Amino acid sequence: MKTLRTLSISILLTIFVLTSLSALAQDAPAAASAPAKLLRTQAWDKEAVGLFESLAIQEGGRIKPLKTYADVLLLKLNGRRSCRDAQEAKLDGTQWLMDCLFFPDSARQYKMFLIENSDVLVDLGLSYTKRRDRYSYDDLVAARTLLMDRARTYSSIEAPLRRLGQTQLINLATNMMDFESLTHALDVVRMRLDLRDTGPFSALAAGTGPQPVSALFPKAAEFSVALQALRQGQAQDPGHAAAMRALNPLGEAVDSASTLSFIAPPATDATSEWRSLGSLAGQLFGGQTPPADEAAVFSTFEALADAAPTPAVFTEKARALHTALAVRAQVRGEYRAIGLEVLYHKADLVYYSLCFYVLCFLGVAASWVRPKSLLLYRSDLFLLALPTVLLAIAIAMRCTIRLRPPVTTLYETILFVVWSAIVVCLFIEWIQRNKLGLSMGAILGMIGLFLANKYEVMEGEDTMPSMVAVLNTNFWLGTHVTTITIGYAAGLLAGALSHAFVFGKLFRVDKKVAGYYRPLDRVVYGVLCFSLLFSIVGTILGGIWANESWGRFWGWDPKENGALLICLWQLTILHAVRGRYIRDYGLHLASVFGAVVVAFSWFGVNQLGVGLHSYGFTSGISKALLIFYSIECVVMALGVLAWGLDRGPRAENPTEGNLA
Repeated sequence: MKTLRTLSISILLTIFVLTSLSALAQDAPAAASAPAKLLRTQAWDKEAVGLFESLAIQEGGRIKPLKTYADVLLLKLNGRRSCRDAQEAKLDGTQWLMDCLFFPDSARQYKMFLIENSDVLVDLGLSYTKRRDRYSYDDLVAARTLLMDRARTYSSIEAPLRRLGQTQLINLATNMMDFESLTHALDVVRMRLDLRDTGPFSALAAGTGPQPVSALFPKAAEFSVALQALRQGQAQDPGHAAAMRALNPLGEAVDSASTLSFIAPPATDATSEWRSLGSLAGQLFGGQTPPADEAAVFSTFEALADAAPTPAVFTEKARALHTALAVRAQVRGEYRAIGLEVLYHKADLVYYSLCFYVLCFLGVAASWVRPKSLLLYRSDLFLLALPTVLLAIAIAMRCTIRLRPPVTTLYETILFVVWSAIVVCLFIEWIQRNKLGLSMGAILGMIGLFLANKYEVMEGEDTMPSMVAVLNTNFWLGTHVTTITIGYAAGLLAGALSHAFVFGKLFRVDKKVAGYYRPLDRVVYGVLCFSLLFSIVGTILGGIWANESWGRFWGWDPKENGALLICLWQLTILHAVRGRYIRDYGLHLASVFGAVVVAFSWFGVNQLGVGLHSYGFTSGISKALLIFYSIECVVMALGVLAWGLDRGPRAENPTEGNLA
């Protein structure tokens, strides 16, 4: 059997041949009348939606549920995982995807294309009512040609040199093409071919009229012979012209039906490539008949498309399709985590964790106003512990789904860092019971998960993608990456705790809360020791991994230099404290700058795009890092200001802050 790549080339060549002759068929009669509008008039049956949610597909190099694909694509287009239909009813990602597949004319009316800047619409000559709004495909289609022309022009400009509006226009063009591919993904199963009076294809015609594509599968060899005859025949022959008009839409439908790969190969097939409906129909052009079980799946899709207007029949056909596809994936062991991943997305534990951290932050603020309220304190502890448990469950679910440690992507790293930092904060609170760990945990949880959510929306991509080849090892991910991530998380936590010192001194908290600073000094010192231990061990493990992968322990790679810089800076702080070169102010200002060092060495060096670790580059993070650096510099400047204001009072108590 040919590979998918060979099939794709064959299909494209066929389309080219047919299209090149289509100009001669302008006067030929149409093969079929224009299809009726595909509009949904009833809500989707809940069982049918559930069946489609758990359909497995291969996309982006991994097997995932259709719900994941739908949610991510809608998030990319719409900025959120839901949209409104023409009647303003709310649709989740799967329901929206089902509308795109089975009722594309309805889906084209939904206002789901988020346009952040109205300058994009002005550039396209379209009117607008708000500077930031959502528009339907039908709203934008009039300017499609101009949009694609502008996108091609702006794409020739290097990304750093593009204006914001140009980048947004390119993104809009990409989103529209993705949407178009989706709405045409089932054209091949909706298609009915009338091959009567089509020259060499007339022998393949059904006597009763138009026939589905699957009816041609047993006649694939005859179809290929007829295709060769068409290529060699006289273009002026009316039958040949009619054949071209019938087959041109088939070629286009085959191409668009390659968007979704639903069909797992047989268990005996060593290839990991799943089949799409387009790849099955495309075998006709090579004279090959799809295997009987795959042809049966294709026929089931045809029946499903026909049954779309009738909910009860549609659900019955969807049940049969789900069973057939799930069995194929289960035999190959590739359906293992589909149900768990659907549950992960439906539970949305990360979102609910964020909500509880916000509530905890509000509760902590109230407890500082009423510091003696035991009820508020216990409520805040519960509101911090509960989302931390939920976040741990979410991370564990992701690890089970992927069979990977929780540090394989930047998104996962954010979740793991937030969770690790809050666990340390809970430990600090358990030891000291002075609301310091409680307050810092609430703040870090709220900010960290907000950033995770912002990153997910900004990237608009699957947060559980296939692994980069160099990272495809669970042992080193579980040892080096996890260890060093914990160390870096502790370094950032130490910097965050030092913010409490700076702002406490600036706003004279020491005059209101007794014993505020001495415990804080010791906590930051201890967290820095903890961070240094894990950073050094993680760096050494990274060197051992590098020796196994690249044949050298250390090569002064930018990422390696960054890891060394973190260790050296933390060693400098700890030695300076023990040698009494710095005390409270010096410790905390150095700790705040240590957070800058961690951020630069952990994420910043990846943006250089050089070295053996350049696979860690993340678009859009450079601006966020610059903002972070600026904020930390302001905090350090405020710390210096507080130190200047505090010099007089400190002279009266020179022993405060001595950790020796």
